[in-house]
Amino acid sequence: MSRVFLLSPARLDGARAKMLLRPEARFDLANALRTIQGAPIGDVFRFVSGLYFRGKLAYGTRFAKPPDGAAWLGSGALVITRRCSRRSSGRGDMSRGRLLLRCVDAGEELAYVAVRGAVRRGTRPPRLEARRR
Repeated sequence: MSRVFLLSPARLDGARAKMLLRPEARFDLANALRTIQGAPIGDVFRFVSGLYFRGKLAYGTRFAKPPDGAAWLGSGALVITRRCSRRSSGRGDMSRGRLLLRCVDAGEELAYVAVRGAVRRGTRPPRLEARRR
């Protein structure tokens, strides 16, 4: 069965984003952003958000199964850049990133549930223990 992940991006108003976007920045990613080719959007958001987006991107590229004949889907982990609802509940950003990186390390996918009829509100899950590398 095919599976494509749509990843909501990180914010671009934090300290790391300001560092990346300042004209004086001379590291590889900042230099790439100033070229006509640009830089992969996943790399940009992985840099500006650290753990949260890094976890989502690692999980998406590890477990995506893009359909045959759809080369435009690349790895099957696509970053969406439209405005997304922030009304969901559950783990905080850092906790979600940590959970996704653990799944990648263990090679274990999360259980998937249908969106229709899913519980979107409720008690927060317990805090995760520190990740061991």
